[in-house]
Amino acid sequence: MLLKKVKSKFRKNFTRAEAPAVSSTTSDSNPASSSTPGNAAHTGPIPDLSTVSSPQTSPPQSIEYSQASGVSETIGHQSEFYSPTFPPPERPQVSMTSAGGGFFQGSRPIFNDSVTMIDKSNPQWLVLKELKKYGVPEAEADSSARNPPPRCHRETRKALRQRIATWLSDGPRDSTMLWIVGPAGVGKSAIAQTIADHFHLSATFFFSQEDGRDDHLRVIPTLVYRLAVKHSGYRELLVEILQTDSTILKTTLSVQFEELIVGPFAKLKTEQPIVPLLIVLDGLDECKSEVAQCEFIRLIDQYTRQHPESPLRWVICSRPEAHLKRLFPKVDLNSACKREGLIVDDAEAKRDVYLVLRDGLAEIRTRWPEMFDVKRGETWPPEDQLQQLAKIALGLFILASTIIKFVGDDRRKNPQEQFKTCVNFLTNSTSLSGNSPLDTLDLLYQRILAQVPPSDLVIAKRILNLLILYPPGFRTHRFVVEHVSNFLCLTRGTLYRVLDRMHSVLDIPPVEKADQDIIRLYHASFSDFLCDPDRSKSFSLDVDVARHDLASDTIKWYNYLIQTFCTLDETACELPLSGLTWNSEHEDGGPGYLPFSLTNYLLHLFWEVVQPVRDEDVQTVITELRSLNFCHFMHIQTNSPRFPGFVAWLFSLDSRSHDLMRIRPTTETDRQLLKKHGGPLIAYSAEDNQKNDIGYYIISLHHDFSTKRPQWKDVGMFWLGHEERACLVVAYRRLL
Repeated sequence: MLLKKVKSKFRKNFTRAEAPAVSSTTSDSNPASSSTPGNAAHTGPIPDLSTVSSPQTSPPQSIEYSQASGVSETIGHQSEFYSPTFPPPERPQVSMTSAGGGFFQGSRPIFNDSVTMIDKSNPQWLVLKELKKYGVPEAEADSSARNPPPRCHRETRKALRQRIATWLSDGPRDSTMLWIVGPAGVGKSAIAQTIADHFHLSATFFFSQEDGRDDHLRVIPTLVYRLAVKHSGYRELLVEILQTDSTILKTTLSVQFEELIVGPFAKLKTEQPIVPLLIVLDGLDECKSEVAQCEFIRLIDQYTRQHPESPLRWVICSRPEAHLKRLFPKVDLNSACKREGLIVDDAEAKRDVYLVLRDGLAEIRTRWPEMFDVKRGETWPPEDQLQQLAKIALGLFILASTIIKFVGDDRRKNPQEQFKTCVNFLTNSTSLSGNSPLDTLDLLYQRILAQVPPSDLVIAKRILNLLILYPPGFRTHRFVVEHVSNFLCLTRGTLYRVLDRMHSVLDIPPVEKADQDIIRLYHASFSDFLCDPDRSKSFSLDVDVARHDLASDTIKWYNYLIQTFCTLDETACELPLSGLTWNSEHEDGGPGYLPFSLTNYLLHLFWEVVQPVRDEDVQTVITELRSLNFCHFMHIQTNSPRFPGFVAWLFSLDSRSHDLMRIRPTTETDRQLLKKHGGPLIAYSAEDNQKNDIGYYIISLHHDFSTKRPQWKDVGMFWLGHEERACLVVAYRRLL
C-alpha cells in the first residue's frame, strides 16, 4: 500500500523538520533581466518636460513632517522602489575615485581595502560559521536571492549621489548617520544598492517580508558577520566575545548592539587605526516590529552621538511612516543625523524617469529588431509619446519600470502594440480623472489584472493570497512554484495559465526551474495595491477569505501528513492524496511523498494558521478540525511554541459551541484514553496554559510513541478531537 511505502520517508521528514528551516527565498523588489540602451533616436538632449503638452494631473498626495529647523518638507505617497535594469556596475571600488570617474568622480578616497582571507581550518572560522546561522545572507547586497538587485541608472540621481559621496568622504563631519526617506517607487533601494556596490568595506541588510528578512533579531548577526569577514581586527574581537558567551546571539536587540558593535569598535579605536566602515539598512519600515524599527533608530542615534569618532557610517532608507516621522525630528535635534528626502515630482526625478523610460524602451527595440522597420529608419518610440509617458510618470520610478515590463513582455511578443495600449490607456485615464502618478500606477496595475480572464482571476487571487496576505512565516519555508501548485491542488498547466498575463508584476520562474525557485513580487507597491480595496477595487484581496481558505487547506494537508504515525492496520487510517497534482522528478519519495518545505511549513505553522479567522468563520474551522485525526498526534505537535496559543484560543471559545476540547471524558474513546494513561484525572485549567514551564505529551489509541517519563509531574489533562479521532493531552512540569 502507498501508506506503507511512504511512512519511513515521512518519519525522516519529521526528523528533518524539527531543525530550524533554512530559507532562501527571494526579494519582492528585484528587477528583471539587465538591459542596455540601444536606440540612437533618443540619445540627444533631455527635453524640458515642463513644456510638454500632456493631460492635467493633480499634485501627488503628500505627507508632511517636521525637520529640525522647523521647516516642513513635503514627501509624496508611501511605498518602495524598483528600478528598471541597466548594465551592472563595474567591480566595486575601494576608493571613491577611479580613473574613469563614475559614481564618485572628483571625490576624495574614503576606504582602503583591509580585507583578509579566512583560513577555514582556523578556529575563528568555526565561530563565524555558527554566527552565520543566526543571520540572513539573503538580506545582503550581493545575495543571489536578490539577483539582479535594483540599481541606479548610470545617469540618474547624480546630484543626490554626489551629496552622499561628499558626506561619506574623509574629514571632519557633524553627522555619521544618514536617513534617506521617501514614498513608494522613488528609488530608495536602488540608491542603497548603488552605495553598497561602490563601498567594498560595508555591511548591508535589505529588509523584506520574505525569508526572515523582517526579523529584527537577525539583523545584527547578519551585519557583524559581514564586518568580521571584511575586517580582521574586528573579527578577532568578535570571535573572542562569542567564544566567551555565544548566548549573546539569542539576546535582545539592544544587548546584541552593545556587545557586538559598541564594545568591539570602542576597543578597536584605542588599539589601532581603523578605516571607515559603512552599514546600510534598507527598507527599515518592512521590519515586522514597529517597536524594533524605532529601537534601531534609537540605538544608532545614541551610538553616533556618544561615539562621534567611530569609523561606522550608517545609511538608513525607509518610507515616511508615522512612527518614524515622529522619531526622526528628535534624532535631528542631536545633529548626528543627516536627512535626504526623495520627492516624487522634483525636477531631477522627472528628468531621471525620462531617461529610464527612454533607455528601457530602447533596449526593448534592440531585443526585438524584427518588430521594427529598420530600413525606413522608423523611430520608436515616438518622441512625443515618450515625453507624454514621462510627464504622466513624473518622478515615480516604479511606474516607469512597470511600463517597461508591460511593453517588453516576452510572452506578448508585440512591443509596439503593448506600447500603444499603454499610452492610450494611461493618457485617456489621466485625462479623465486628473490622477497623480501613484493613482496612475494603480490604474496600470488594474489594467494588467484586467487582462486575466475572470475564471482565471479567481485562481490567481488564491495564489496571491498565499504569497502576500498570510501568514508571514509561510514565506520563510521556501514554497517553490511546484509546492504552491500542490498546496492549492492546481495542475502545472493551470498555475502557469492563470499567471500568464501577470509577468509585468510577478517574477515567475520557468517550468524547468519550478522545483527550485519561488514566485516573487517585483515590488512591494503591488502588494500594497492588492491589500487596499480603495485602490484595487474588484481586484483586491480579501484577508478574511484568505485566512479561512488557508486554514482549510492546511487542515487537509496536515491530516494527511500525520497519518504516518498510526500503528494500527496499514489501511485503517489511510487517506487519499488526490491534491498532489505535481510530483517533481527531483523528489525521491514516490507518488505519496510530501516535499520537505510543505512538511516543514505544516509542522511549524499549523497552530498559527488555524486560529486567526473572523468570528463568522470560527464555527466552520471548528467543523473542519473535527475531521482532523488528533489520534495521530505526537510530541512534535505539542512541543511547538504555537501550541499553547491554539489551546488558549479553544479555551476562549464558548464551550457550548464545540466539543473539540474538553477537560472531562465524554465518550468511550475518552475513557479508554484515560485508562491507558493509568493515572488519576487532573483537570486542566486556562491558568496552566499561561505557565512557561509546562510541557505536553500525548496519549493515543493509535500509537505508543508518547510515554510519560519519571522526571515529569502531571499537572493537568484535556482531550482534543472528535469521537474516535481524539487524543489525550497531558500537561506536565519537569521535576528538578
